[in-house]
Amino acid sequence: MSEISKIDSNLKTNNDLTTFHFVRHAEVYNPKKVIYEHLPGFYISQSGKRQAHILAEFLAERKNWLEKFANFTFRLSKNLYSSPLLRAEETAVPILAKLDLELVYDQRIIEAKSAIPGQAIPRNPFKLAYLARNPFRPSWGGESYQDIKLRFLSFMNDIAQKEAGKQVICISHQSPIWIMNRYFSGKTLWHNPKTRTTVNCSVTTFVYSKLSGQVVQPVRYCAPAENNT
Repeated sequence: MSEISKIDSNLKTNNDLTTFHFVRHAEVYNPKKVIYEHLPGFYISQSGKRQAHILAEFLAERKNWLEKFANFTFRLSKNLYSSPLLRAEETAVPILAKLDLELVYDQRIIEAKSAIPGQAIPRNPFKLAYLARNPFRPSWGGESYQDIKLRFLSFMNDIAQKEAGKQVICISHQSPIWIMNRYFSGKTLWHNPKTRTTVNCSVTTFVYSKLSGQVVQPVRYCAPAENNT
């Protein structure tokens, strides 16, 4: 047996690893185009409902998702972890039904905080330039990238203890998922928000080692509902 085969064989039975499938919620109904952040009442749109159902079908057809995402497979957890915000909860509904999962809320995977929730997104982004003076904070001037990273790592470490050797679905938000993508890819956390590619109902996958606190495979990404808006 080759050294690579030995490594893969060990990984298949290694309970140090947990696979996190982070889903960005579906499209939100936001005709006034405001920064909705943690505000209540922002539900998913009709397009968002279609996206969520497409994603649920996609996941249901791939019980062994790691045949696509990595070189080894783990069984699926019965828990689906979600941000407590309405748009995340609504995105989870068809997935829960298709895969017969149980919903567990976790505040640590909520959206990044904003300094201006409820304000309209200006057509001229330079009007918000005063919020971007600190490159270590997201563009809306909320919590720091470092704080976002630390709360996500806290969540991942706790879940990795409870769900060792399993695949876990987690419903979250674009900004924090992208920040963790950059972190595990060895990039700086600060970035131009326009470069984010985490579309609605996309899946970003981390095969995470709780011992090393790092991923053991390159970060994987797919967007099954990208063309369904």
